Amino acid sequence: VRPSLPAVVIAGDRVQAGASIYNGADHAMRAAVELHWIGPGLKQSLQRELPLAARATGTIDLIAPTPQAGSLQLLAATRAGAASDAALVDALVAAPTRTRTASDSWWLAAGQSQLIDLSAHVGSDKLQLSAGLLDMPMLPLWSRRMRDYPHRCYEQIQSRALVAALLRQARPDLADWVDEDIVAAPWRERAGFLDGNGLPVYFDPLVETADDFLPAYTASVAVRLVELGQTAAALADASLKNLGEHLGDAAGRALEQSDWSLAAINLRALRSIGKPDDTLEARWWAGQPQFRPIAVALALELLAARPDARRRQALMERIDNWEAGRDAVPPQIWTGGHFIDNSAAAHCALVAALAGMPGEQARARRWFDGIASQYGDAVGNDSLALAACVDAALRLSQALHGNRQQAVIELHLGDQQQQLRLDQAQPRVQLPLQAKPGATRLQLTSDVDLYVGIDATRSIDAREATAQSLGASLTRTLEVRRGDHWEVAPARLKRGDWVRVRLLLDTPRAMDMLALEESVPGALMPIDTSLEAVADPWIREQDRHNPWFFARQLGQPTTRFYATWLPAGRHELSYIAEVRHAGEYAWLPAVLAPMYGRVQRAETAAARLRVEP
Repeated sequence: VRPSLPAVVIAGDRVQAGASIYNGADHAMRAAVELHWIGPGLKQSLQRELPLAARATGTIDLIAPTPQAGSLQLLAATRAGAASDAALVDALVAAPTRTRTASDSWWLAAGQSQLIDLSAHVGSDKLQLSAGLLDMPMLPLWSRRMRDYPHRCYEQIQSRALVAALLRQARPDLADWVDEDIVAAPWRERAGFLDGNGLPVYFDPLVETADDFLPAYTASVAVRLVELGQTAAALADASLKNLGEHLGDAAGRALEQSDWSLAAINLRALRSIGKPDDTLEARWWAGQPQFRPIAVALALELLAARPDARRRQALMERIDNWEAGRDAVPPQIWTGGHFIDNSAAAHCALVAALAGMPGEQARARRWFDGIASQYGDAVGNDSLALAACVDAALRLSQALHGNRQQAVIELHLGDQQQQLRLDQAQPRVQLPLQAKPGATRLQLTSDVDLYVGIDATRSIDAREATAQSLGASLTRTLEVRRGDHWEVAPARLKRGDWVRVRLLLDTPRAMDMLALEESVPGALMPIDTSLEAVADPWIREQDRHNPWFFARQLGQPTTRFYATWLPAGRHELSYIAEVRHAGEYAWLPAVLAPMYGRVQRAETAAARLRVEP
């Protein structure tokens, strides 16, 4: 007996559970079959006598709704005379909600009463005030964003591991999501992301060759992880020769184009692996008057090891000019050019450098305040910025350690009045708030300077989501095989049907570093048609890959497509699936999201998929 159940369904789906029973004997028999289906709010059983011919297979099915999120179990058992068999399978029932969060944090000045309007958060599922002696704005949110990070290119794997290792060491209260697999992923998966020269690439080494950024980032992250005690993260000696040559060539190419930021990243990586190039560094220093924030940050790091008073003074004057609004470099979401040059990642790198300089902690705090208030949660899709900003927040927190030993906060919200005391025994607090009509003005007063924050959470039923477009549009259609052609899918499909899911993306301008995530309903099983055993030749011929989205991951419940660059226009993506299970299934929106920033984003509408028993 072999039970059958979708791996993942959505709460509220009507799901088919079943079992196939094989008679391995050379004579007919009657089998007594039982199905037992158990889960949250669900307990159903089916018993049936099933006649089986010699060497034949029979099936029984049970369809039931899944009312609650949780874990399902299906037990199938059969007996025929003295012969018996049983098997158990599990399935996940996912919640139909998607969580939307909003976070704000700021510096609460000592002795000054502040009024905060919470009217926008009336009706939130969760509203919470956070405060801590050593807390930094947005740090808890950035930690959660990295915890939930969805993409899987190599830079993101490394960024997530670095943040995990940093938080586990410095802020274990924010590292409850960290496990050893996350930290070990960069070296465990490294071999799958190397081109023919042993250099790291973003996605597929069969398609890509190393660029001038990722090898430098890989070297720097590997060194940081080793410093944090992860000795296995060290780069192999055999790869360092090619890596060093590539870093030097990349720095030279950047210098020829006056890209001082990219040159700095490669020069720092050369130093980190013990192969500094003084000649290239001298050429780079010649561009100091044009340095952007990331180049200034890395220059300050170099000067910490090789002091030069004249260069340091020139760098600090450049920062003075930025702060005074002259030669301004305002924070912005990256929309073109090299993504690390003028982004949250660059500004946070500058904060990290300033935090470690004697007498510059106040300046570092000003810059960090600006990052928190002007970027906020806009770094949510940017793993580079998340890693840089978490690193900056932890370094600044350590630099400010000891300035605040205790605090008293007075809080007034409607009839809620409370005094919060923070000290070394209780350095931080999280207090639930309730904003109601007529009670939306929160008043706070602290006796010392203190970072405080407000986090709001609201749940949205994704089964009822409508299409969303922000600088791009995404639609989804479904076709079913009928003979040797595709037809628009009818209202109800049949088990055994082959279907093609088509995703049409329209974008008015080029986009970079994209991930498209398709929520596959429980009835469907995406098929890798490159395997000859899974489909007939006609089906295999129909599965055409989009040349721009050259990497994809087929699976249930999520199929993902990746592109490093996409020209403007219309693009079609598709995958082929087999209809495996009867019932009615929620089909949640497919989502297109750039991996860096939120300038463009698109979602399909939710739908339902019905399959005849």
